Amino acid sequence: METPGYLKIVMFVILSLLNVALGRHTNVAVIGGGVAGLAAARVLSNDRLNRFLVQVYEAKRERYGGRVWTKRNLSANSKEIEADLGAMFLNSKIKDNPLIELIKKFEIEKDSIGPLEFYTSSNSKIHQGHDLTEAMRKAKELMLSAIEKAKRKGKDISVREAVNQEIFERGLEENSLTSVLIKALPSYNINDYSALLYAPDQLDFGYDTIVKFGLAELVDRIVGGFEAEAPLDINLRHVVRQIKVDDKRKQILVRFRDGRQISVDAVIVAVPMTVLQNDSLLFEPPLPKEFYKTLHELKLTLSERIVVEFDEMFWPQDKGMFVMTPEKSSDAGFLTTWINLNKVNNKAYLAGSIGHQAVDKFYSMTDETIADIALNRLKKLFGDDVVRQHNVTNLLRSDWLKSLYIGGSSAYPSVGNTGELWDVFDLPVCPGIYFAGEYTTLDGLGTLHGAYNSGVKAAEALMSGYCEQKAREEQELKEKNLKASEKSNKTVDSKKDEL
Repeated sequence: METPGYLKIVMFVILSLLNVALGRHTNVAVIGGGVAGLAAARVLSNDRLNRFLVQVYEAKRERYGGRVWTKRNLSANSKEIEADLGAMFLNSKIKDNPLIELIKKFEIEKDSIGPLEFYTSSNSKIHQGHDLTEAMRKAKELMLSAIEKAKRKGKDISVREAVNQEIFERGLEENSLTSVLIKALPSYNINDYSALLYAPDQLDFGYDTIVKFGLAELVDRIVGGFEAEAPLDINLRHVVRQIKVDDKRKQILVRFRDGRQISVDAVIVAVPMTVLQNDSLLFEPPLPKEFYKTLHELKLTLSERIVVEFDEMFWPQDKGMFVMTPEKSSDAGFLTTWINLNKVNNKAYLAGSIGHQAVDKFYSMTDETIADIALNRLKKLFGDDVVRQHNVTNLLRSDWLKSLYIGGSSAYPSVGNTGELWDVFDLPVCPGIYFAGEYTTLDGLGTLHGAYNSGVKAAEALMSGYCEQKAREEQELKEKNLKASEKSNKTVDSKKDEL
């Protein structure tokens, strides 16, 4: 007789309490100290039944946080730039965004980035205020209409193709403000971003909230804990090379590159996607084939940033973002978007973005070349005479592609992907390998809040006892089949005796 589902849950809770009473805990290794891994570790550490002993293992030598990296000065006398070189904005338009909620909970100071100023190179005109707001509203409406039509037809095409078709059908001029605004959106500038899997708040809209003095403040608070919460145990300089399932001991061996190894009950793998794609982390036995299929099909978008410090501010203090259309197609995505960081750290900093196809030439450029291009862009935005009166005092650049153990930016859905591709990450690989990361969930794919939610989801799956329940069900089925086989054999023997 099969055990009812609710009784299985009750039995699991009773067994958990018994193990705690006997001093037994579930040892968990979280591999990766980015937002996904830290979220998983925090949920497990806060378990009310105190069932889990959690250790976070981070490969980087000097910090945790993954793509959240606020460059900080260790010396009070240092004159180096302090700024976010990775994730910078939070999306306030996402319902119940967990990171926004955490900022409120921790009472971390935040602000809105402020209004946009948009410069069109074709006519050297600056757009702002009501006219720009109205054009942005129309651009979003056009984008959503284009995506809706593509989804209705059911044939996957790129966001760019869907938008171009919509612009053509509406008879809009290529240089109209609505047209150039929509062509400045990130998803439009990724050649093969899937229209069928497009979500407006995933990449293009709603990113308007900044954390004062950098997002690392939020990450530090997650690690440190809220009020009576215990700090997380973070182990830096721990490069995991292999995860091996020991069937005999019902344990998972985690082997580090320096030759050490540990034995745990469960592992949450929260490493960047490239670490799995390039086989920097091995599994024994290998993961199911569908995992490798998904990892092979997922694509990564690249983005980099520079932060330029000037002797004093010369740009409008009330504006948060300055965007310009490229003068030629080869300039697209290369320092055409600038962020006013004075609102973040009260310093004369401007942050410039390099995205997608433009990153290739960025990597080959010297700081001097990049500074020259940056100044030329800023002269277009704020006037040649104004910019010439001020000096660049410092320049800081990111290098995510070459960053060891990260190797890029974030995943995106490409043309031809289907939603089922992400189903492989929904369930663990039993007896206890779970996955978390911005690439493991279609809902929030490539976003910071998506990464956080994936860590929470992985922790909750572990806490639910899914693998233990599955093992019991398999054992029950095995015993049931054995009894049926024995009964069948007895029947055969009985008939032989009668003969």
